[in-house]
Amino acid sequence: MLIGDDHRIYNVDPATVRHLDPDPEKVPFMNPPRVVTRAADELFSRLENPAGDVTLCAPFLTSEIADRLADLARNSEVDWYLLTHLDAQAVANGYQSVDGLRTLLEAGVHMVNYPKLHAKAYVIGHHFALVGSANLTAAGLGVNIAANAELSVIVPESDVDSVQQVLDLWWSHGEDIDAPRLDRLDELARRLPRFSPTAPPTTTTDTESALLEDAERDDVTLWLKAHYGPARPDTWSRESWFSTSGSTGTPSFKPGDLVAIYSQDDHSCYCIVEVTDEPRYSPDFVAKFEGADNGDRWPWVNTTAPRLIPTNQTGISLHDLGIKAQGLQGGRRRLTIDEFTNIISALNVSLGARTEPDGDDRSDRVTVDSSRRDHADEFEKTAHHEPLPFKPEPDHIALHSDNPRSSDYLHRQTEATRNEP
Repeated sequence: MLIGDDHRIYNVDPATVRHLDPDPEKVPFMNPPRVVTRAADELFSRLENPAGDVTLCAPFLTSEIADRLADLARNSEVDWYLLTHLDAQAVANGYQSVDGLRTLLEAGVHMVNYPKLHAKAYVIGHHFALVGSANLTAAGLGVNIAANAELSVIVPESDVDSVQQVLDLWWSHGEDIDAPRLDRLDELARRLPRFSPTAPPTTTTDTESALLEDAERDDVTLWLKAHYGPARPDTWSRESWFSTSGSTGTPSFKPGDLVAIYSQDDHSCYCIVEVTDEPRYSPDFVAKFEGADNGDRWPWVNTTAPRLIPTNQTGISLHDLGIKAQGLQGGRRRLTIDEFTNIISALNVSLGARTEPDGDDRSDRVTVDSSRRDHADEFEKTAHHEPLPFKPEPDHIALHSDNPRSSDYLHRQTEATRNEP
């Protein structure tokens, strides 16, 4: 049946119908994906009056963009969320602004740190999502004349919730960002070297000199720590942690101490890290990863930052260090300045590659943080895990927050085996 222009109903054989008036058009795909090269135009026009909660996901953020986002968030009636990666080297090099993060925090934006983050995605309500290569920087979003060559896609409405679900999953494995966390990030970044993207690599001599300068400070203790398992330098190339026995009281580690990491399986010392906080009594935290028994045995937790992490080099043996194996029966020992100097020299680091501003790691990456800076026989444990999409941090044990997406305990999982000899 057809309805004619005269509004009458006609019985018509469909085979006799050649076309309809107006001419039939192919029904378009509802809200098809659309490619954009200037993400700012699409993003900020919608953020001025968002049609739902705002989720921003990017590892890098500059103060200019943060200020603009904070102004919008402050006057918004919806909740705003930022999923990012706190990276001291990115802060030192100007790709991430601690002041900008503070501004967003003060504007009421809920923020979470997700260390493996590389994606850039922005979701507003249930009808808009943009994914691509654009960070929350002026160059990334294309708001200045020095804009990067970026490419983003506005996804179909039917896929917006799927993008949000991925971001929510990452969020659930992240760590809430608060003012003290940003203060620690700022302090760590101030001790790191500043590299421009075109600067020549720092020489090995410069690296050794910086470490030795820190090692010779009166307030720095030098340590050698052992762990079971093969050397995994990527574990220590970002903020990590180790736990220690409390059988003789609070462990002696303190911020600024330098620790050479030794693999029991490989019989080699292969990297150097720096202790970044005081020991924290966190048996529940350790038990989350290692089980209740280990939580009771090694309840004291310290976080670490990378100082010298050659990913493609062999380490130095105890024999070469002049240390007898029984010297590590307690899992750790102090080092003399001569022993520490030998370790630095033996690592033979070449700084031909480092993390680039886009966040990608080169295959021969060397992590070098070159301008940072009590004997105990207790048995101790070194956290030694594969790279995770999150990094444990003792500050976040039993964390209570007004953040709607936080939990009272950050549930994490790991495939790692971390046992201390």
